[in-house]
Formats: sequence, C-alpha cells, structure tokens
Amino acid sequence: MSDLPPPSGPPPAGPPAGWYPDPDRRPGGTGYRWWDGTRWTEARTEEPRPHGFGLTPVGEWSSTTLRLVAQRFGNLFPLLVLLVVPTALASGFSGWWLLNGVVFDTEAETFSEFYSNPDVPAIAYVASSVTTVVSLLAALAVLVCATRQIRAHLDEEPEPWSASMLHGLRRFPAALVANLGVVLLQIGVLLVALIVGAIFPPLLLLTLPVALFVMLLLTVRTVLIPTVAAVEESPTQPLRTSWNLTRGQSWAVVGRLALLLLFGLSISLMASVVSAIVLQIVGGAGTEPIEAGATEIRGVDLVGENPAVFAIRQLIGGLGNGVSLLLWAAGFALVHRDIRARLEAEVN
Repeated sequence: MSDLPPPSGPPPAGPPAGWYPDPDRRPGGTGYRWWDGTRWTEARTEEPRPHGFGLTPVGEWSSTTLRLVAQRFGNLFPLLVLLVVPTALASGFSGWWLLNGVVFDTEAETFSEFYSNPDVPAIAYVASSVTTVVSLLAALAVLVCATRQIRAHLDEEPEPWSASMLHGLRRFPAALVANLGVVLLQIGVLLVALIVGAIFPPLLLLTLPVALFVMLLLTVRTVLIPTVAAVEESPTQPLRTSWNLTRGQSWAVVGRLALLLLFGLSISLMASVVSAIVLQIVGGAGTEPIEAGATEIRGVDLVGENPAVFAIRQLIGGLGNGVSLLLWAAGFALVHRDIRARLEAEVN
C-alpha cells in the first residue's frame, strides 16, 4: 500500500489506471476507488485487489444499470418507437390472423387431429413467420443501438439517439452474423446429444445435461457480442472478442445474466398488468373464458375477435420486452467497460 498516492483528492494528472483512495470518502474513512486512467469510475472497494480489478460489485452494478436506463431513457425511447413498435404491431396482427381460426381437440390421439386451422390460408403462416424473424432482428438492433447510446454516456461523450441508431445499424450485420454462428453451434451441440441418445438411449441422461451445459457456456462466453459490435473500434470478430473478454469471468457473468432475466420477468409481469388495465379501459380483453373440461378449444377464444385489441396486447408486451433489452444493454456495457479497464490496468 506504500506506493499509493496521498488520500486527498484525485491522483495527479495522467496516472495509470488503478485503485486509489476514494476522494469522496468521509474524513478518516477507508476505501478505494478505481481510476481508469482518465476519470473516476463507480467501482469502489475497501481493499484494492492486485493485478487490476474484477467486475463492479453486483449491488453497485445493478443500481448503476437501472440508473443508466433512467438517465438516458429520453434518448433510448425513440429506439423502441422505431424498432419495437412496428414489429410488435405487425406480430400482433399476423399472429391474430394465424390463430383466429385454430381449433384444438384435446381428445385427439394424433397431432393432425389435435390441431386444425381450416379457415386460414398458407400466407398467414408465412406472414407470422416473417414477422417473428423481423421481431428478433429488431431486438438485436435495439441491443446494439442502445449499447452505443449508453456507452457514449459512460465515456462522457453523449450523443443524440439518431447518431447512436445510425452507428448501431452499421454495426448490426457483424453482431447478427456472430450471433447466428452461436445459435447454429448451440443447435448442433443439442442435435449431437439427441442423436447419440437416440442411438444409445441409456446415454441420453448423460449427453443431454452435457449439451445443456455447453449451450449455457456458449451463451455466457458470447454474451458480449452485441456490446463488442457496438463499442469496439474495429469489431471484425465480435464472437472471438467476446470469448476472450469473458475468460475467467463466467460465474460473474452468469450471476448478472440471472439478475437481468429476473428484471425482464418482473417487467413482463408489469406489462401484463398494464395490458389488462388498458384493455379494460378500451373495451375488454377481447377473449372469452374457456369452459372447464372443454374438449374443443377455439383460437378465437384465445386471441379474441378484434385483431386491433390483440395487437395492442402484443404492443404493450413488446414495449416491456424492449425495456428489458435496454437494461440488458446497460448491464453489459458496464461489464465490458470493467473488463477493458482491468485488461488495460494489467498491461500498464
């Protein structure tokens, strides 16, 4: 500790990144704060760790994630309006068109007898599939664009939402290709496990858990792909960069993934409550209760007779998912910043 600078005020101009006495601590108190080489960050600790530092403590990370989204929401909401609202409405109308004529026979013995959709043309299936794919692409675009907006704020170089959106859309193809590669790899791992299990049924109890573990590991190690694509200067290989950055941080990333999923679940529940309230105000949910013991379930009872009402439900749910994406972008923008700062500190 003898090589640390005096405890009062920030370190002298141009010091290397590292732990220094926190200038904001109370007189006589202890505690250190991370200086990233240009400014103080929000990372604090009582005892500085050697060789750089890990990720921001979970409590601080969670509160900072929420605060970032709240602070920049005025610049993030236009991204939801332009990317989420159209796709959510399109999914709502195409989904209603597909499901409205569905009939489920609960006493059927085969799938062809269980599911029938006689009044819906084939184009409805195509429309529903297309809007689903477009919605997934829009979600990835929101992640990349929102990450750019939040990282610019963290770097104290705030930019308008339009600039973040243009930058994010330029980086979108790199993120898309990398994520598609991960998805295909995960599908391949699962297929191999199922094929081996089908050939040697006793091995299924072993191959399936192993496959699920590998899929989870791939998710954890590649979770920074949208972040890398959005903020790295030359994100030519976002998959490899994400894999390298998350080395040794798997458990920390898993914990943050779990928290973000919990946030997303909470937001989805709130969106469902808001949807129910809004639909009651505008004229009911549009659905009919299904009688207990019914052997035939009609799709119209599930989606209602009014496609606009069903589209509103989808829109509110889509906005809830969009807010979850904003939290995801902010959370992993912080993770990326911490890891990069640590690596730079170790180099210095």
